[in-house]
Amino acid sequence: MGIDISMVIEHRMNVGGSWVRLAWNDECDRNHNVFTALAGITRQPGVAVISEPRGLPEDASEGAIEYFKSSELWTAISHLTLAEIEAYDWANSPAGESRFWSALVPAMRDMAKAGGGAGGVRIVFGFS
Repeated sequence: MGIDISMVIEHRMNVGGSWVRLAWNDECDRNHNVFTALAGITRQPGVAVISEPRGLPEDASEGAIEYFKSSELWTAISHLTLAEIEAYDWANSPAGESRFWSALVPAMRDMAKAGGGAGGVRIVFGFS
């Protein structure tokens, strides 16, 4: 058995507004470099950590709360905004060559352009 990640993508149009779950994404490949970058899970050498797990955000969407509270299988839950993800040095990290970076982040950028900017799109994710 290995570690898996599941994530919910949330969006809000303006600061202080409510977060809305847009989708969930279970298609992030099992990439331990990405797991380390996002939350320090698996601790791969040469991969910096954006943030240690923060738990479920207090202002999470109802959809995210339902999704992550529906199971006891989560070993760690966290969240990151697109701004935090983009501030990471993906070009010089082994985590940069991943489906997460090449597919999910561009989709998040499109959502940010629709409103709310890079601080108005985030992923809420859990490891099991």
